[in-house]
Amino acid sequence: RIVSFLDCYLTLSSFVVAEILLADQSIIYVSAENRQQIHDLISKYSYALDNGREEEWLNLLTVDAWFETPVGNPRGTEQLARWFKERVASRKPGIQVRHYVSNIIIIPISDVVVHVRSMLLYTRQNIKEPLSGRVYATGIYEDEIRLTDKGWRLASHKMAMLLPLDSKYLD
Repeated sequence: RIVSFLDCYLTLSSFVVAEILLADQSIIYVSAENRQQIHDLISKYSYALDNGREEEWLNLLTVDAWFETPVGNPRGTEQLARWFKERVASRKPGIQVRHYVSNIIIIPISDVVVHVRSMLLYTRQNIKEPLSGRVYATGIYEDEIRLTDKGWRLASHKMAMLLPLDSKYLD
């Protein structure tokens, strides 16, 4: 197997420890283990959504989670469940959607809260035509992810074509 630069970068990047210096000069770290769990949460979110797995998808969210998206702004478990069902029902038969999330930046806010900014590539493909995949949309996600007794969970999720870049993501 040929190992690409991207493979090496992704492997090495999972061991990087994110940190932030607070006003009182204390430092909050996001350990490599927590970074990996947050990356896994983001991946599971996409897999569950793309495959119509409502229960698994809802289990990735906090009970008070809220979304701000071009296709709705649900708040709380009941509205989010309805939003999920509507998204899945709106898909044409025989079409597979994919949410590819990349360029993930994790900023610690406290020991149990992180802000995450990432990029979305959304595709649709006819399952009977392997070469029919097309990019349908791109966008930016900005999320708040909290550590709960069930592990890291998505607490808020904003999606837009353009979101102003807060300097905290580049410091």
